[in-house]
Amino acid sequence: MLLKTQPPAEIFSQHVAPRIEPLCLASGLGFDDFQRNYTPHLLRACRHLQRLPLCPDGYNLPDGAIRFAVEASLLALQLAQASIFAAEEGSRLRRELLPQFRFAVFAGIVGITYIRVYRHVRVQFNGRRWNPMSESPLYDVVGATGSYEIAWAPTDDLPQNVALDAMVFTSAFPLGYWERFHPRVLHEMTGSLSPARDITSESPMRRLLRTAMEKSFEREATRIAENIAEGVKISVAEPAAPVTLDGYGGASNPAGVEKKPSPEKPRALYPKNVTMLFDAMRADEAFDEIKKDIEITPTGVSIPLKYLGRYGMKATYCKQLLESVNMVVSSHEKHVILQPEVAEMLGLKGVK
Repeated sequence: MLLKTQPPAEIFSQHVAPRIEPLCLASGLGFDDFQRNYTPHLLRACRHLQRLPLCPDGYNLPDGAIRFAVEASLLALQLAQASIFAAEEGSRLRRELLPQFRFAVFAGIVGITYIRVYRHVRVQFNGRRWNPMSESPLYDVVGATGSYEIAWAPTDDLPQNVALDAMVFTSAFPLGYWERFHPRVLHEMTGSLSPARDITSESPMRRLLRTAMEKSFEREATRIAENIAEGVKISVAEPAAPVTLDGYGGASNPAGVEKKPSPEKPRALYPKNVTMLFDAMRADEAFDEIKKDIEITPTGVSIPLKYLGRYGMKATYCKQLLESVNMVVSSHEKHVILQPEVAEMLGLKGVK
């Protein structure tokens, strides 16, 4: 997919500025202090990451990375208001470190944004490659009137690596920025950038960041589904579509989609967030190809799981949603069999 550079100030104005006031309130700082301590890092992200998406699992449209950084950091700061950091330390030290811990929560989300982009998005321009660890921002190396190609990284291209995540994180901030922070804050923050081996071993800060990220992904999925339900023309990423980009794997190929009429009778049986999923599938420009892989029998409708994850939600989350309303007849490793009325909801009644 080809994207054009956009002035960082314009990206900031579009995606960051409308959220500055709630971000400032959640940080606990006055406006001037917030502008001095927080805003430059979001503007820096606009310059570095430009209009890149975040990852195939969420915020997978252009501008996804910066939108995730803003929305998830706001949620994280709001959660931090009710959190106690370094609980075993004395109250005096906790009070002194509280502003640093709150900033670390914000910085953790910003850094994770860079990490996700580094792991999942491949960028190329004029035969050259760029990634978030590059010294120069994407806007600067491509040029104000330039363009760049993006593609999703091959699945499992990079195994999880805590040290690599920490290196990418440092590129999100000016050199030497963290020298003035307390070692305890740095330890908590850097230890929260990568997923824990299991939820029971998470640190409090890692749990907070994970919760903020999950909630932001859910809100983004709901926003996309509601746009489709209202007939709003939006772009939908297609990570599975084959695109050649100097050896890179499949890339997203956003295309405008519009809501198509759906039969009302079976829709009344299920909540809106379920019916919107099938509205999105019907509206998908690749639906003619998708339905070739849908098998319809008198007992159910078999749909490959990979197709459920094309509309802003992970396929596993979609499956859990469908299970919660008793729509799933049976579940398998690569496909799920749904109730027979799904065929009618997809306009496929009688298709074998």
